[in-house]
Amino acid sequence: MPRTALLTCLLVAGLVAGCSGQKSLRRFKLPEGDPARGQTAFVSLRCHTCHTVSGIDLPAPTAAPAEQLMLGGEVARLRTHGDLLTAIIHPKAGISDKLPGPERKKMKESPMPGVNDVMTVQEMIDLVAFLQPRYRVLAPLYEGDYRLIPLTHHRKEIRMLANYAVEYGAPARQHPAPPPEVYYTDDPLACESFVEDALDRGLTLREIRHQGVALPRAEFDRIVKVAARSLVAKRICASLGLKPEEERHRFGFAA
Repeated sequence: MPRTALLTCLLVAGLVAGCSGQKSLRRFKLPEGDPARGQTAFVSLRCHTCHTVSGIDLPAPTAAPAEQLMLGGEVARLRTHGDLLTAIIHPKAGISDKLPGPERKKMKESPMPGVNDVMTVQEMIDLVAFLQPRYRVLAPLYEGDYRLIPLTHHRKEIRMLANYAVEYGAPARQHPAPPPEVYYTDDPLACESFVEDALDRGLTLREIRHQGVALPRAEFDRIVKVAARSLVAKRICASLGLKPEEERHRFGFAA
């Protein structure tokens, strides 16, 4: 097979252009790949120079730390074949999801070098087979807290958003990045508790909204500081066998 990505692009062009009409991939099915060959292709295509893979021993990355991204690990939703194919042959499509806001504005092209001219279709299939099992679904921290408001006049119910909404994502530096999740609550203490759990699990906190309006930076930072202090206090108590009042007296983190 010639080492060209022409067939690859023909197979998956619809992934980045839409999913309806003539470009629909509804009947497309990726053949079974070989994870072992995929790992070999990962190294031979030099993907390891910028990427690590969760749970896999690979040669150390050589890219600058800011350009290194981990693949696999805990994610809010599993990666589909379409997610991984797009990330491999059209990395620019996901550039806005994997960089912080300031970096997204400066970045015009993905730092990931193109492999479409050197990767075979079989290598593409094997790469997907290698990477997909490395992702694990992140168990939700809480069930979304909605209030159901009955509308008897229309004989149906509608969902009204709660007072607080915390928008969060899977642990940072994972690629491709999943869509954000949102935790809802009416209780400000539950909001702070959720933020504490999110910090503990390394989730990416994107935004906190109150009654549909994003909190200003100062208020956002206040909630994160309160959550961080509580988390540190618990860790100190657990590590040193202290009671909260003892931790507060010695270290001053507990409220």
